[in-house]
Amino acid sequence: ELDNKKIVIVTGFQGVNKYDDITTLGRGGSDTTAVALAAVLHADKCEIYTDVDGVFTADPRVVKTAKKLDAVTYDEMLELASLGAKVLHNRSVEMAKKYGVPLVVRSSLNNSEGTVVKEEVKMEKLSLDRELKENAYPGRGIVIGISPDGKKAVTAYFIMGRSSNSRNRIFVEYEDGIRTEAFDPSKLEDPSLIIYAPVRVLGDYTIVTNGDQTDTIYDGMRNGLNFEQALRSREFEPDAPNYTPRISGSMKIKDGKYRYAMSILKSDNGNPEACNRFTFYYNNPLAGEGRFIHTYMHDGNPLPSFEGEPKLVEVMDDINEYTDLIWNSLNEENKVSLFVRYIDIATGRYETRIVNKHQK
Repeated sequence: ELDNKKIVIVTGFQGVNKYDDITTLGRGGSDTTAVALAAVLHADKCEIYTDVDGVFTADPRVVKTAKKLDAVTYDEMLELASLGAKVLHNRSVEMAKKYGVPLVVRSSLNNSEGTVVKEEVKMEKLSLDRELKENAYPGRGIVIGISPDGKKAVTAYFIMGRSSNSRNRIFVEYEDGIRTEAFDPSKLEDPSLIIYAPVRVLGDYTIVTNGDQTDTIYDGMRNGLNFEQALRSREFEPDAPNYTPRISGSMKIKDGKYRYAMSILKSDNGNPEACNRFTFYYNNPLAGEGRFIHTYMHDGNPLPSFEGEPKLVEVMDDINEYTDLIWNSLNEENKVSLFVRYIDIATGRYETRIVNKHQK
């Protein structure tokens, strides 16, 4: 019938068992039927139509600020399905992965492009200003990379706040790095998670973090541990119900060579009984590229932790332009302070910019 250019309608959800008895395929049977037919027919793709525009970072019917994903891998989709995402049943994704059938999740209510689910998704270089402008509350964020001319190692660290205690902060220079301080000491409520040294320098290493684990990494590396080993004694922050992730970065510049690593320690999808640890190594960074990791996916209550690998973002040659781009892209109400440093890879000399919302 297909060869005759006819449209064939096949009932989903139905099948036969080993005794040739007609039976149902169980939950997700319609998705699984569609994928099985696409595999047998060697189709270019299998489109699944549903009541949402694609795969989102959270349920868009519950979290209004959830962002749609343009593409995800089969494994990422399987993980989302196992965590309760109902847009695709995991059996259909497993079959699509097995037979290499690209899936497209689209809305039956409009013509939006939806989300592509396939074997490998090439990471797209993102516009950092757009990432920041479209997210009112990424929390605290670290960027590490290399300038387009390949001559400067680049890092940036910003903090934001929703509470008066979090907003009552400034960055100040301290030794070779920076510390946070209360802008108005008389209004300081709880210093435990907001007063720390985000940036410290140990020989060839520049350490950047969102908490007092800067000191943990510094002391560990001074005693012979590597970046990942030094963090094994730490977990996410104990600020229930958010359990804010600890994000960290380490940059090494020696003999004209440069590499860096980034880490995130986070609760297991909000469950404080387990700490998930992820470390990412970038040994040969490409000119003009950086990686961006932040504590929260977006605003919410509780705040959802960052997911996935640090985002690939653009880096600029000029430190002043890059500082202005980041600061002016952060949400005006929530931004607090920004630190940017450019380090000459050949000489080790550096330039630093600090911007504080509150000025003394």
